Amino acid sequence: MLDAHAHAHARGRRCDRHRITGHGGTCRRVTDHLNGKGELLVTVPGEVRPRDFASGDGSLAAADPCFEGSVHSGWFCAYSGEVYQGDALRWYACGKRSMPWGGYGSWINDQTPGTRATSYNGSGGVPYVTDAPYSYSRSYYWTPVWNIRNC
Repeated sequence: MLDAHAHAHARGRRCDRHRITGHGGTCRRVTDHLNGKGELLVTVPGEVRPRDFASGDGSLAAADPCFEGSVHSGWFCAYSGEVYQGDALRWYACGKRSMPWGGYGSWINDQTPGTRATSYNGSGGVPYVTDAPYSYSRSYYWTPVWNIRNC
């Protein structure tokens, strides 16, 4: 098991990788608040879910509003791994944001009724629009997605 210093160092490296790919902001603890428009939760290397370091020693998994709580929570959640695992991007406020990862991941649209998320490729084309909430994909190919507008 990694000690607190090793966790912080590992998270810092992962946050640096995301910042380089266009998300901006600074990484604080496990959550990077993306200019008040969302959250980037980073997993500790070798684990499948982000931990909650903000409220204690990091022994608990971070809460996920797309999984827990009421349906139509208002959140759109994207995951770097399939089956809602890996790093997580969560957006509540409406906006178009860059997507930092490629390969197969997953997503959950738990926004308000009727709200759809739109994926954009590098030329601005639309490869996919989600179904209205509650909708999800356990396996989604992120590589052609450069941006997502969650509303």
